[in-house]
Amino acid sequence: MDTALTLRTLPADPETLRSLFLFEALAEEQLGPLVDNAQLIDVDTGRIFAEGDPARFFYVLVDGELAVSKRAGERDVETHRTTHRGTYCGATAAFIECPPEEYTFTVRVVSPSRLVRI
Repeated sequence: MDTALTLRTLPADPETLRSLFLFEALAEEQLGPLVDNAQLIDVDTGRIFAEGDPARFFYVLVDGELAVSKRAGERDVETHRTTHRGTYCGATAAFIECPPEEYTFTVRVVSPSRLVRI
C-alpha cells in the first residue's frame, strides 16, 4: 500500500479549526496553542498511517474521504469509510495515562483530501 503524497502543507488558521465541531466551542486561549501546532495538509490518495507505525499525529478531516482498516491475519479489512467533515483519527489517546505508542489501525485517503494534522 502506497503512502499518500502530500501535495501541500499550510499553516492552520483559526477559522478552519473553528469550523470543525471538535474546536468550535474552544476559547481563544485554548484555540491558540492548537493553531500553533497544527498544519493543513492537502494529500493525494494513499495511506496516511499504518497499523504499527509510531502514533505521532492527530488528524481531522476537512474535505475528502477516509477509509479505516484493521489487520486480520495477513489482510487489511476495511472497517469504516467516511466523507464526514470533522471525522478524526490517529493519536486520539494521547490524553490518557499510558497512551499507545503505535497506531492500532490504518487510515487511507481514497480521494484527494484536506486534513488538519496536529
